Amino acid sequence: MSTTTCPPIPDYQTLRKENLSKIQKYYSELLSGYSGLGNNDMTNAQNLIANYNSQLNTAAKELVNNLNKTIDLVIEQQTNLDNNNNLVVANRQRLSQLKKDIKNLTSENEARRQNTKDTQLSTQNIAYWHTGYLWVNILLLITAIAIIIALFL
Repeated sequence: MSTTTCPPIPDYQTLRKENLSKIQKYYSELLSGYSGLGNNDMTNAQNLIANYNSQLNTAAKELVNNLNKTIDLVIEQQTNLDNNNNLVVANRQRLSQLKKDIKNLTSENEARRQNTKDTQLSTQNIAYWHTGYLWVNILLLITAIAIIIALFL
């Protein structure tokens, strides 16, 4: 296993002086390039710079317009999304309410069917009892008539 050492990190002041010297060197090279141009070339360079600046300004304005349009579209999409989310929430609530209503109506329907079934059974039961009472009364009547006939004969 090899050990490697990192070079020491320069302090802030040293690093700042080095960067300033690099910037100064670059600036002086650019300045000497411009100052090396003649008067005619300097005018052409200024016109060229002015044209580039106007093109940059036009491009910047176009970018700002496009950015504003994009922001408007994003806001419109956000509004549509909020509206659709509200619609989804409302539909979920309606669906939940409809499920509850279906459950309640199903329960009521089952209760009514059971009630009808109980009523039919009760009616049949009562009919059997009435028929039984009718036969008992007929037997009692026949017995009473037989007793009356037997007493008078």
